[in-house]
Amino acid sequence: HDYQGNEAAWLDISKKHPWIFFPHYYYLQKMNAACFVGMDTNFYTRAFAPESLRQRKWLKEIRTELKDCKLKVLYSHHPYLSKPGRRPARGWLKDIYQDLVVGQYDVVVSGHDHILADLGKEKGTHFYLSGAGGRNDEVAGFL
Repeated sequence: HDYQGNEAAWLDISKKHPWIFFPHYYYLQKMNAACFVGMDTNFYTRAFAPESLRQRKWLKEIRTELKDCKLKVLYSHHPYLSKPGRRPARGWLKDIYQDLVVGQYDVVVSGHDHILADLGKEKGTHFYLSGAGGRNDEVAGFL
């Protein structure tokens, strides 16, 4: 998530190093009957990002490809739901989750908040936070 102003850097690095799997900012990876969707939430945290419109269109287009999946997992950096004391997603990010993710995926795994948490279900989508690799927020669940 830390582009530091150079969004293309990870694409370039992944082309040079085969052990880094990063085919695009957002992508679909199928493994037998499981489908994994990588979503780039950084585009929805800016005032306006043309890539956010392309990603929204792409998320709509892959719905047909996901119909055969027995398990649909979406992973992202910024969560839809958040740990206690922090607000859930807002603005464009909240809209994209509500329009194209909640109720359409089985599992959503996000980071950003520095905690490990099971945030429960909404409309059949189970939400997990796995962002405990950073600083200590001094809350239960931090490792």
